[in-house]
Amino acid sequence: MAKRPREVTPESRLNVILEHVMAEGFVSVDELAKRLGVSRMTVHRDLDRLERKGLLRKVRGGASVEPSVVFESNFHYRSQLATIEKRAVARAAARLLEPGQAVMIDDSTTTSFLAELLPELVPITVITNGLTLINELRDIRGINLIALGGNYNHVNNAFTGILCEQAIQTLRADVLLMSTSAVHGTSLYHQDEHAAKIKRAMIDSCAQRIFLVDASKFEKSALIRFADLREFDKVLIGGMLNERVFEELSDKQIPFEVVTPDA
Repeated sequence: MAKRPREVTPESRLNVILEHVMAEGFVSVDELAKRLGVSRMTVHRDLDRLERKGLLRKVRGGASVEPSVVFESNFHYRSQLATIEKRAVARAAARLLEPGQAVMIDDSTTTSFLAELLPELVPITVITNGLTLINELRDIRGINLIALGGNYNHVNNAFTGILCEQAIQTLRADVLLMSTSAVHGTSLYHQDEHAAKIKRAMIDSCAQRIFLVDASKFEKSALIRFADLREFDKVLIGGMLNERVFEELSDKQIPFEVVTPDA
């Protein structure tokens, strides 16, 4: 006797949609309806639910996880992009740190690559709002981990909000390691107001500031400007910069270094 096909629950259907869109970057409504065996209207309702959670954005004819001026991609999706470049700038940043320092690290996917490098620098104090770093470093002997609390943001996999901001303002760190989603000219931008406030508070709470970024983030923009590259003591860039950006950073005397993957 043939088995009845297992019913796909609405929640499992959402997971299938999200996994498919994250794998492809963009998927059409028609393709999702065919894949799931449901109506286009059902797909539209599912996409609305995922968009309200900030996990994707609806665009004409389908859905995308690519960032826009007002939409920041899901942390898991971003963590799979430009991994070679991000790991290279993380290694370069780690070489600028010293045991005994208090290091503040933001919730970006670029700085999350520091998790495998920081144990080599113990004893060290790490202050972060990023859940990935918190989970990776919590059991490492010699790392004094200060986890910044607040409201959990599942898109950024991090804590933000007024409680997080106030906690940062009570601290003073030796070094800041930070990235963001978009750099236009020498201005730093982010799509999320709460994330931008946390980054601004971190900048104001650290003696030395190091900015980590892969080259694809340049000549992009997002909704909220929160800082300028001229506020940083060092800018580490992974990947190849186009000539226009290279000249602009040089003309404005930004202290930048292009980091090659094998550096």
